[in-house]
Formats: sequence, C-alpha cells, structure tokens
Amino acid sequence: MNQGEEDRVAGEPDLSLFTEVISYSVLGWSLFVDTAIESNIYRVAREAMGPEVAARITLFRLYLEGFTELERQKLLEDPDYFLQYAFGVVRELYPPHTKNRRTIQHNRMVFMGSIRRFLESERKISVHRCHEAARILKAASCMARSVEEIVRARDQYREFNFRIAAQRNLQWLPGTDPLPLQLNASLGL
Repeated sequence: MNQGEEDRVAGEPDLSLFTEVISYSVLGWSLFVDTAIESNIYRVAREAMGPEVAARITLFRLYLEGFTELERQKLLEDPDYFLQYAFGVVRELYPPHTKNRRTIQHNRMVFMGSIRRFLESERKISVHRCHEAARILKAASCMARSVEEIVRARDQYREFNFRIAAQRNLQWLPGTDPLPLQLNASLGL
C-alpha cells in the first residue's frame, strides 16, 4: 500500500464499530418492543385509540420512566421544559450522518438486516406479534428522528390519561413493572 492509500484507509471509519453499535441499538429496540407489547397500557390504548397511537403512547410512557415523578409532571405540564428534552432526544438518537457514502450504505444494510432478523424472530412467536413489533419499531423510529413526533406522542399520552385512563378509573401502580394499569377495585371495574 502506498502513502495515498494508507491516508485514505486511515480516514475511513471502522465499519465493524458501526455494525456493533447498530446491533446493540436493535437489541435495545427489541427490549422496548417486548416491554410495550406486554404492557397493560399498550393493550388498553390499542383497544381505545388504535394500534399506531398505542405504540406512540406506550413508547412515550417508557421514556417518562427515566424521570422522577416530579420531573414527569413537569414534562407533561411545562411545554418549554418538555421541548428541551425532546430536542435532546432527537440530537442523541439521530445524530448527523457521516458523508461517507460507503459508510451510509453499510449502516443501512446492517440496520435493515438486524431489523429483519428481529422481526423474523417475532414472527416465529406469532404473525400478530410480528405486526405489533413492526408497528412499535416504526413509531420508535419516527420519534427518534422528529421532535414533532415526540410532541405528538406527548399530546396523545396526555389525551389517553385524561380521556381513557381517568374516565375508566385506571391508576398507575408503583413498582418494578414499568407500565402497569389497575382497575379501581372499589368501583368494581
């Protein structure tokens, strides 16, 4: 290899590093999918508001779990406070792309292959679960790239809490299960 080739190779990113990062990202997304599908909030929101909205609501609730109760309240009530975090989420999850065409193509292939393998494993469980997983992944992808999508999820979550959860007397339970809902036993619901 001559000096020009060595400089070109030294300036190219390590594609194996991107492959590892993408694989871990898909693993993280699969945890979100599993948690969402198995949560009560997803089931209730899907029945009341449809599967696409339920996916956004559930993912937003998972996002809120990273905050204290006081911070959650502030995120839901103070739009300026919320937008600071929303912009931070997009900057963190959807950073500027490299300009290297080879790297972009490589990353897309690895990412799509990882998603395809994940969905195939979900399909082995059931076709219905595969469709649910794809819906949640699509919502997560949209929310990771767009502040507007995060704002939409927040609005839908607030609407769900007001119209559905409050009117059905559903209450959040503290504990290790991140998304439980419980019917108010005193009302016999």
